[in-house]
Amino acid sequence: MSDGKGETEKLGQENEGLRRQIAAFELDARRFEATLCSIGEAVISIDAQGQVLQMNRMAEELTGMLEAETKGLQTAEVFKIVNEVTRLEAESPVPSLAMSNE
Repeated sequence: MSDGKGETEKLGQENEGLRRQIAAFELDARRFEATLCSIGEAVISIDAQGQVLQMNRMAEELTGMLEAETKGLQTAEVFKIVNEVTRLEAESPVPSLAMSNE
């Protein structure tokens, strides 16, 4: 028969450890958000599939879209790259970058 009190203490310690990890992740997320907002250049953060996760105020101004409108959209739907000479839309490097990180 197992010691119920010992199991409860062990679970309590594991729970406390998980709470500390969550608090650390939340602090990192707040720091990242503050850094993203303070950068004077347009920054669009994407996931491995090229979907927008976050963007700063400068990116909102550049794209004409609010961050809330862009979350989950493909980068190409939010930001078009234009060839400076021909003024034609250029191929986005995002898909090849995402594939190189797999």
